[in-house]
Amino acid sequence: MSQNAMTALPKVIMFDVGNVLINVDHLAIGIGLANASDNTSFRDRAVLLASIREWRTSPLIAAFEEGRLSAEQFYDRMKEAYRLNASFDRFCDIWNSGLSENTPVVQIVQRLVGRTRLLALSNTDPVHFAYISKAYPVFGWMEEVIASYAVGSRKPAVDIYAYALRRAGVEAPQTWYVDDRAEFVDAAARLGMRGIHYQTPAELAHALGVE
Repeated sequence: MSQNAMTALPKVIMFDVGNVLINVDHLAIGIGLANASDNTSFRDRAVLLASIREWRTSPLIAAFEEGRLSAEQFYDRMKEAYRLNASFDRFCDIWNSGLSENTPVVQIVQRLVGRTRLLALSNTDPVHFAYISKAYPVFGWMEEVIASYAVGSRKPAVDIYAYALRRAGVEAPQTWYVDDRAEFVDAAARLGMRGIHYQTPAELAHALGVE
């Protein structure tokens, strides 16, 4: 019997977005910010990499992804920090410039369409969310895309997983959750979901029974 025939799918599979459905190239974003900056020190690779590490883990990003800052407020803060000479629209283009479809994973998701309910659950901000919702067809296959900025909570907080389960109308044991970050998978598993740690498309296809 084939793996596909043997695998009983759950009622719902939830997918993380960043570096699962969508590749995120933070260096490309950082280079875009550096090129739009009047501060030439950001053209130095070491300075640029340090700045990327700083903003990726900063309270500013947390506030943006939890909906405590609007897109315009975030732009103002980044414009000040990077001495940007870019307009708001240009900044949004730069902020989205490192995003691309993870095609092998999207092909796996496509094989699940019609076989079970699909949702996405992402720590994300309104600029990225608006862009990916329009740019990538995979989100049209999702019953719902749950974005942290709209919920006011980010993974690995219990609140956002509980919210996603309520929106789906299912219990945790009826749900599988896929993420590239082990701590987010573990948080889902502690609630009773089956957590799947995404590392390669081949391993994910095997775990989901769609090889």
